[in-house]
Amino acid sequence: MMRTFRKRTLAAGAGVLAVGCALGGLAVSPAFAATSKPANVDGLAVKNGTVTTDGATLTWDRAARATDYRLIVVNASTPTAAAAYDSGNKLTGTSVTIDSLAAGTAYEAKILGVNPAGTSAWSSWVLFYTNGAAGTPTLYESTGNSTPGLALDMAPGPDGSAGSGGWGWDASANKPVTELTVGTAATLTATVVQPGSETADGSLTFTYDPYDFALTTPAADGSCSVIAQTSQETCTFTDLDHAATSKPFVFTPKHADPDATVGVTALVNGEEATAQFPVQISAAAH
Repeated sequence: MMRTFRKRTLAAGAGVLAVGCALGGLAVSPAFAATSKPANVDGLAVKNGTVTTDGATLTWDRAARATDYRLIVVNASTPTAAAAYDSGNKLTGTSVTIDSLAAGTAYEAKILGVNPAGTSAWSSWVLFYTNGAAGTPTLYESTGNSTPGLALDMAPGPDGSAGSGGWGWDASANKPVTELTVGTAATLTATVVQPGSETADGSLTFTYDPYDFALTTPAADGSCSVIAQTSQETCTFTDLDHAATSKPFVFTPKHADPDATVGVTALVNGEEATAQFPVQISAAAH
């Protein structure tokens, strides 16, 4: 059967609706014809001076070919839980202020670039704290008690002065080590100081939450054992007869914790000295 199509002519002044259809598929509008994905986003940071009790301002460098950005913020202690903030693919600038976070909490943030062709790779995670954490050390300074004849050296100060103990100095960042990563071993140094007469025999006892840490490598010249039914491990030594004797212990962080601490007690010649070495543990890449 032959079908007849009629051509309709509109009167002058009437609108014309043109519908075009190309064989083989619909044509793509030039506005969505991006040829490549965005470049990686670098430089994600917490803007100085803008962390508050319930939020923070985060900034990032503009990525080539990115039309938008997606930012995700997670609680560092429960990184597999639902995101505390997820912008979706709709951030258009290079900064955002978030005011819906919990006070005194460790968070991690990451960002990627977006365009119609796809997304860039995620940036590295950036760890930050909101203000107001009762009991969370602001500078992660070590504390302790000593006697006239015995002390445990403190960790380095913010400017690198003072102690040789604790989690040490980060030469690349030019600051004390204040952050560890789950699964990445770190060395804690216990330095026994005897300013008066020196005694060779003594012990170091470590107290820590086994949820946070495992003591994976004790000092090679000590004899160590776990105290039954406690979170303590004691190592005895016979070579402490020096003005200062440093013993390295390797701990492996097991879970994220914004307020992790390893306590050390030294017993030498009937005297006791203690030190607390706080550190933040961030989640591994996720």
